[in-house]
Amino acid sequence: MVADVTLLRGKILADRGLLEEARGEMEDGIELAEISGNVFCTLVGNFFIADQKLRQGDASAAIPHLEKSSELAAYCNAGPFTMLGQARLTSARAQLGDPDPSEFDEPLVKAQAMGSRLGEGMARLHRAITLAQTDPVAALDDLRTAESLFESSGAVPYRARAIHTRAVVLELVGDQDEAQARMREASELFDQLGIRPDPVPQG
Repeated sequence: MVADVTLLRGKILADRGLLEEARGEMEDGIELAEISGNVFCTLVGNFFIADQKLRQGDASAAIPHLEKSSELAAYCNAGPFTMLGQARLTSARAQLGDPDPSEFDEPLVKAQAMGSRLGEGMARLHRAITLAQTDPVAALDDLRTAESLFESSGAVPYRARAIHTRAVVLELVGDQDEAQARMREASELFDQLGIRPDPVPQG
């Protein structure tokens, strides 16, 4: 129970954009979960600390946590974490110079089969980040779809981050006016939610 509460505090801090503070809570939660033999909490803790490290642009540090969470997800038969972990692992490898957008096909199909709008939105967000430099038009399509999925599932913080990422990609393709408009929209949402924007547009 203590591990659950600690991990929840870490998740709340991460949702607010307080990534360094969140990391400490997650590390403590993972340690408590491992001591108590709580496999599911160990899975969750590794998954979310990897997510935080990806959002900070530290893919190499995220990968071991993603591999651990994927191993535990298979053991626990935790399908959603398997699907989301695969998308994040592909995104992390892309950040380290091994981009393969086709690796997102399986988690996208799984999310759609589960009817998980949030899961599909996250997979599309990560694929968009991977595609941003090589195929920004496809990245923008994914981001627009992700925003809609996050909006329909009530995931406002994720929607704000998707809009912020779209602003960055629009700037890459030279659409300065639309980029500025989307950045203002994201900033307003961040302010309303009391969220600190991520330092880089990572998923």
